[in-house]
Amino acid sequence: MKKKLLGVAITATLIISCSKSDFEEKQRQTPIIFTPLIEQNTRTIISGTTYPTTESFNVTAYYKPSGGLYNFANAGKYFDNMQISYVTTGSFWKSTGGTYYWPPLGALKFIATSPYGAVTPSYDSTNGIQFPSFRQSATPIDLMYAESANDLTSGSVGLTFKHALTQLYFTIKIQAVLGLASCKIKKIDVLNVCNGGSFKALPTPTWTKTEDSNSTFNVYDNATGTLLAPSDPAYEFSNRLLLIPQSVSGIVIRITYDYTTLLGLVTLGATKNVTLSGNAWQPNQRIKYAITITQLL
Repeated sequence: MKKKLLGVAITATLIISCSKSDFEEKQRQTPIIFTPLIEQNTRTIISGTTYPTTESFNVTAYYKPSGGLYNFANAGKYFDNMQISYVTTGSFWKSTGGTYYWPPLGALKFIATSPYGAVTPSYDSTNGIQFPSFRQSATPIDLMYAESANDLTSGSVGLTFKHALTQLYFTIKIQAVLGLASCKIKKIDVLNVCNGGSFKALPTPTWTKTEDSNSTFNVYDNATGTLLAPSDPAYEFSNRLLLIPQSVSGIVIRITYDYTTLLGLVTLGATKNVTLSGNAWQPNQRIKYAITITQLL
């Protein structure tokens, strides 16, 4: 009887010891969380310098073993294209697919793109973050990218996102000319735009065309129109275009409008094409196009 009791006691002691060991191992693990910011306060679809908690982004982590080097191929990924979202309970950013922990040895480097699912990025030390292909959709995407510092081993991962696209916004003014009473703006389009490109971040952020310049983007289209008189201040359209950075050579802004003379004569569906010139659009740049109608057709 004593032997049986002793056997039971030993078995119970081993079970308790094992559970305690598992608990202590979990306690030593530190979850990976993130602190996303936006580089500068620009007037874009996502605005300000605080990344909005309603959005999510994707992150890839690369592992560097102790005494070793990063491998930026698939074999060197600690995790790949993981969706990161805001967790209201606890107020932090973490993986949507479960908790990932800092490795006990070695270090990590992170790259990220936003919004989640917009592109599939890659990375190497020569070209930095890269997207092989991107096309702007009918619902504008404010495409951004970020990379962390090297050799991180703990703490919240800081990611400062940069805007990859160019933002365009438009104003229009009617100049006081002889005989012009008013204009009703019906439509504004931007023609001959390239809407397919690949991107690399180093040595400077650069886009390369992957399709012809034959896309049209609409700024404003309203059958009722916006009525403007020469005495009115410049009217700013609320719609912003987020486009692939590119040369402006051959790009045209087309304005469609009705106008009325001081004698009451009305002309419907007048159009004016303005061919752009000047510097190429650049990533993380906001450009204002101020349109002035200066004469009757």
